[in-house]
Amino acid sequence: MTGNPSYEKALLPLDLSKEAHRVVHYAEMYKAMGVRRAYLLHVLDQSLLEHVIAGYDPHRLVEEHGKEAAKRLEKVAKELRETGLGVEVLPVKTGHVARVIADTAKELGVGLTIMTDRGQGFFKIKLLGSTVEEYANTCATPLLVIKTRFGERHVTKILLALSFADEELDQTLLAHAQFLHEKTGANITVLHVVEQGDDARAREVLGNKTLAYNLGEPRLVVEKGRPYRVILEWVEKTRPDLLMIGNDECMDRDPGEHRVFQGSVSDIILKRSPVHVLVVPKP
Repeated sequence: MTGNPSYEKALLPLDLSKEAHRVVHYAEMYKAMGVRRAYLLHVLDQSLLEHVIAGYDPHRLVEEHGKEAAKRLEKVAKELRETGLGVEVLPVKTGHVARVIADTAKELGVGLTIMTDRGQGFFKIKLLGSTVEEYANTCATPLLVIKTRFGERHVTKILLALSFADEELDQTLLAHAQFLHEKTGANITVLHVVEQGDDARAREVLGNKTLAYNLGEPRLVVEKGRPYRVILEWVEKTRPDLLMIGNDECMDRDPGEHRVFQGSVSDIILKRSPVHVLVVPKP
């Protein structure tokens, strides 16, 4: 993942809400980030079938829901194709939503998964353990979370948060930041938050970490405080188009069997960030 990031192929899991349909509005941003082909997927949550009204055939429910989903996905596909993206609508699937999305992403070999932060049911990111959070926990791909209330559709400013907790993850984040800088020309601010210790030493380490990467003329910042608070303060202060964070908490956990990001910096940032978030997993 550190060697050669590529977002040429992206997976767009969609529910059937109007909010999810708003992924179309950000097509130019996806293209600028390197996306050339998008795969549209809808997953019927297996747990819903356990609550089917008595006497109603669950197979009929799946069939009817699948037809409606396919119709709506084709509408989204048509609009995305009009922007110049190649689009394929995948067959509707049934199962544990995050797991199915992760399996599909791996099968297709996509480099990026794109989800919106608002929708119906399992796509409400404000609910702990939502599909967005669960999917991030699978580490199947980097995850771009579109904040549907944030109207920016270009990437000109990136805020990259490095934790120094894992050298391999830092290198992966920097490789993705370099990739995006080369694709979009975005200005990059690299932020490290020191909870305690020598911030002068942290500045030296931060400078050394970024030397090997083409980030243009990045702004390197070291601040003291609670990581999630400082990161969100810098989001408000600099108003980037994209916030990049790492995830080293996945470690092959199975979605549906573990709470994800519970109380972690990633969890808080995903919920509270007003701007689009790119979650890059540990390789």
